[in-house]
Amino acid sequence: MDAPSFDSEVNNTGGGGAAAAFEPAARGGMTPLCAGCFRTHRPKIDVAAKLGIQEKWWVLAMVSLVFTCEWIDRALLNVALEPMKIDLGLSDTQVGAVASSSYWVAVISVLPIGRFADTSSRRDVIACALCIWALGTVLTGFAGSFHTVCLARMVVGLGTAGFFPVTEAFIADNFEAEERGR
Repeated sequence: MDAPSFDSEVNNTGGGGAAAAFEPAARGGMTPLCAGCFRTHRPKIDVAAKLGIQEKWWVLAMVSLVFTCEWIDRALLNVALEPMKIDLGLSDTQVGAVASSSYWVAVISVLPIGRFADTSSRRDVIACALCIWALGTVLTGFAGSFHTVCLARMVVGLGTAGFFPVTEAFIADNFEAEERGR
């Protein structure tokens, strides 16, 4: 069967027939880009149905709190590097590796995690990333060698990569453009 013409079928206002095949519900959430070319999309979330007025502001407050905790974690790591260097007997190169290990993991994994979040539940990805980040932070406190500190900071980076970009999309889904900063 030949692909229907984009102009004739999409702009058909008579309803039913081949034009119904271009309705997102009929195709499982597909949107026509051009004749015979389709792309999946995330439907716009109805804020009133998804999160109430009070709930969305509560979520924003919690996200802000987590952002603040993550910032404090990064700042405190830099403060703790010198005592950690002495306590664990680390070289300057090893201290640099500890300081940058979470960033390298975050840089490498942010795009795949963001893509995964676009095709699944952002709320679940955020919750999982937050748990991973918290686990990595706790493991950092218990690390007793260069390798365990680096591994713990890599876990922190994985959680950070799943949290920051996905949270921004989650906020955009739940707050209208007029409610967000410009």
